[in-house]
Amino acid sequence: MRHLRPAHQALRLAVESSQHPYVCRACLAQARSIHMTSPRFAVQDDEPFWKRMRKSLFGSKEASQAEQSREEKRKRRLEEPKTGPVTKTDSKGRVWEVAEVVDPTTHKDYVVSNTWQGLESVGSEEWVRRRADRGEQYQGFMAQKKLQLTNAQWQKLLRQIAVEVFALRKSGRDVLKVCNEESAASQEALMGKVRLATYTEAELTSEESASMQKINVQDPMVKLAIIKRAMQLTGKLIPDPAVSSAATLEDLYNAFKIKEKIKKLAQTPQLQQASKQLPNVKVHATRRTPVHKEKDIGRWKIIEDELVLRDLPVFGSRYQDSKEVLKNNGL
Repeated sequence: MRHLRPAHQALRLAVESSQHPYVCRACLAQARSIHMTSPRFAVQDDEPFWKRMRKSLFGSKEASQAEQSREEKRKRRLEEPKTGPVTKTDSKGRVWEVAEVVDPTTHKDYVVSNTWQGLESVGSEEWVRRRADRGEQYQGFMAQKKLQLTNAQWQKLLRQIAVEVFALRKSGRDVLKVCNEESAASQEALMGKVRLATYTEAELTSEESASMQKINVQDPMVKLAIIKRAMQLTGKLIPDPAVSSAATLEDLYNAFKIKEKIKKLAQTPQLQQASKQLPNVKVHATRRTPVHKEKDIGRWKIIEDELVLRDLPVFGSRYQDSKEVLKNNGL
């Protein structure tokens, strides 16, 4: 503020002092003590402290009178003559009979049960045994024996099932009735079902394969009927993610078809071709050990006989009984 003129400094101090009046420390402390006083210590009424404690421990007279009035009403309700069983109906239309409430204090002839004998029970082992033993024969839904099909047979089977399902839907019938037929019990019965007598083992043509991609199975009932019928005939299950993500018949075929086994690195065409073109290069599918090298030159039989003659483990420390043999020999 050195660069300001004295007149400007005086005017500024006058304005600031008018906006922020000065308060001494004693007044500030007194104001804080007044505003920070907790209201819980303030006296609410003129009732003595011992009366408030008695009410909190034993209750007030008004509360005891209200409890006595409720008890009298309950006794009068129990003593009223019953006209008949009381029934109630829930939101689902089921009728329930309300059990009668009996108070042993008012009904002297009522005997309280001390054991479960004579009372109806649900959920015990005996109850489950009685419910289960009704002479019913369990019949499985799926085929007892899984049928092994080729990919071409899977295509024809799914196309045949899809035709039956869509025919039922077009006629206005339940599509799940496609599963009411007897499941195939043998490979020959399944072959007759998919009409392999008229089809060859060759895969479908490109036009037929393209038509499978156009068949929409996003309708949950149609998809369920196709999958359920295929499982009933073949006994093969597919994972739930494949069921939920399938949108066409081609997706279901990809879930049911036989997956090719993952080839190892040594089985790739590039390495097989390299082993043929380069005479000094050999490609093996497993790890090579010194035993393989000795077998290649024909020296392993001699080494094995010498190890057996000296009662030593044939395959070194990896032999399952090698530690016991070394321990017995004192090595």
